[in-house]
Amino acid sequence: MVLSLMEQAVTYLRRSVQVFSLVTCLSLLPAAHGAFAQGQPAGSDDSALGTVHFPTSCSADVQPQFNQAVALLHSFWFQAAIDAFEEVLEVDSSCGIS
Repeated sequence: MVLSLMEQAVTYLRRSVQVFSLVTCLSLLPAAHGAFAQGQPAGSDDSALGTVHFPTSCSADVQPQFNQAVALLHSFWFQAAIDAFEEVLEVDSSCGIS
């Protein structure tokens, strides 16, 4: 069947959009992989995270741990930050902010 010029143009446009979408998605895959492949923060070297002081009403014993958790959170180490906040709660269950 012979397609009209308009049908050919529409078919070409659709195919172009499909190819463009596929190429765009494939080019973004490496970036998405890197974003989710955080791993874990570097050992006990807290200097890489920077210095954070976030005053709270929590006990003074957990303040350094809480500050570490905030530093992890602000460095986008979400799972490590959640774990650190949970450790703070284990030591001081009245520390509502964590």
